[in-house]
Amino acid sequence: MGTLFGSVDEKRRPILRIEQPDGRDGFAALVDTGFNGHFMVHEADLDQLGFKRRKGSLEVQIASGQLLDVQLAEANVIWFDKKSLRVSVLVVPEPPPRRTPDDPIVLLGNRLIDPHKLTIDFTLNTVEINSTD
Repeated sequence: MGTLFGSVDEKRRPILRIEQPDGRDGFAALVDTGFNGHFMVHEADLDQLGFKRRKGSLEVQIASGQLLDVQLAEANVIWFDKKSLRVSVLVVPEPPPRRTPDDPIVLLGNRLIDPHKLTIDFTLNTVEINSTD
């Protein structure tokens, strides 16, 4: 069993820091329980994160109801006791929204959270994902 810790930032967003096994700097991920994949990133951020492109594309429906064609990629991350877990990444083609340096650049979805217990405490500004293993 283990616990991953994050925080609720000043904009009231649940953020979790994800570490990478290849010595790259980790990255901030926005916990998005409305997203059922592993990760989603903008194409402009793919190389910076060191994610590997895969062949193929996929049509997905986003929260607004809009259908969007996304490219595919994969990433290796440290997730609980797995020192190198390969996850799928959906790559959004349009440019990222204007953001500040502390904004998360990755959406983290339910495919990584399930079957663990996610707790977001807005009074204490904490995020916890507890392993169910």
